[in-house]
Amino acid sequence: MSESRDLMPKFIDLMEIIEDDIKDNCTSEKYKNRVYSYFILLKDVFRFPTDDEFKNSLPIKDFYNSNIKKYVLTKIENHKNKEHIEDEDLSIEHILPQNEKVSDEWKIELGDNWENIKLKYLNTILNLTYTAYNSEMSDKPFKDKKEISFNDSKLKLNEFIKNQEKWNEDTMIKRQKYLFKLMNEIWAYPNLGKEILNEYKEEKIKKDNKYKLFELNNYDTHKDIFTEFVKQLKQKSNKIHEFKINKNYINYEDRFIIRFQKKSIKMECGEEEIFIKEKSDIDKSVDCILNDEESMALFPG
Repeated sequence: MSESRDLMPKFIDLMEIIEDDIKDNCTSEKYKNRVYSYFILLKDVFRFPTDDEFKNSLPIKDFYNSNIKKYVLTKIENHKNKEHIEDEDLSIEHILPQNEKVSDEWKIELGDNWENIKLKYLNTILNLTYTAYNSEMSDKPFKDKKEISFNDSKLKLNEFIKNQEKWNEDTMIKRQKYLFKLMNEIWAYPNLGKEILNEYKEEKIKKDNKYKLFELNNYDTHKDIFTEFVKQLKQKSNKIHEFKINKNYINYEDRFIIRFQKKSIKMECGEEEIFIKEKSDIDKSVDCILNDEESMALFPG
């Protein structure tokens, strides 16, 4: 949920850009290029990763505790597979077990550096797969897990695993290449070409410069009114979360947005639009938020 909330300002920003393309009756190809270029040209964690960045993240990222783990594993399994699986019947299996107490068999399997190897790879995608035999396999040695499930498994995710004699660091590094090849077919880096990307890059530079001027001029102009707005909102509610500032607007828990314009502050809440030009307009805008049921859900009484 928090990941989708963090992305919300990006999609709002993108929609503002796309609105201009829609007015110009752009083609579906241009629309697609616009979306790809937007995420390629970002400079933060939401930027579309390059192939090398994507591949190098596989042995680092804590995949098991991600809320997209089942989506990704199922997508890999069903890719180019006419018989799609239903992941409700399957569990995510740690090949190298999670148990804090590592068995002697696993210590031998991993080698002298077993503690660091477990710490590094345990929850990465390189050590995870699907199985219907999670409870049967438990913390058993790798050779036993193969006999219980992997050797007879028809899952694509287990093809590589069933062909391995050992499960150690070298094996997981080999699986990195195997999984990356499959994942790169599904989530390939957009091939826009330098000419197309440079066109959008120039547009983005102009837009960013415009926002910098806009933000400096207009936020300072309305700072007093905005401060009073927040003060009154806090007084009338038990709880207030932090505003997320993104260029020329402030996003509040994805429910209402405050935009700094040249002559006023524009507040959007649900279907309402209110222009706050002076302090007398503040009451109306605060009441609008407090009367909106979805916004009020943010302020538990």
